Amino acid sequence: MTFQRFLLLLSGTSMGIIAINLALQRAFLSFQAHSSIAWWSLILFVVISGFMYGVGQIAAASPNKQLFNTVVIAFVFLKMTFSIVMLMVYKNNFHPEGKTFLVPFFLAYFVFTIFETYFMMQLTKGSKDRRES
Repeated sequence: MTFQRFLLLLSGTSMGIIAINLALQRAFLSFQAHSSIAWWSLILFVVISGFMYGVGQIAAASPNKQLFNTVVIAFVFLKMTFSIVMLMVYKNNFHPEGKTFLVPFFLAYFVFTIFETYFMMQLTKGSKDRRES
């Protein structure tokens, strides 16, 4: 997967999340109160995806086949850790009533997990094709 293709898909994924967040905030007052976590989670996952693409591209091209698996596991762990920290900080600082603040966060989390799985699979395909030729 080329960097331009990655940026195009990242932009589309981000725009989709933005559209859904805006629609939720417009339709439900409870989501308006938690708009900050929606935007901060989007930023977090865009940054993680960017780093994941860069490191994944290097790992996929490496002759060490285990390196790519290590990178994937490390990013899964980092993403979960940053997610837990973000949710704890938000909960401790803003004291949200109820659990509706989790909806926009997990929406972004799941959509970006699908996106990251897709582009990481594409990176392995591309590196496999280059090694075979």
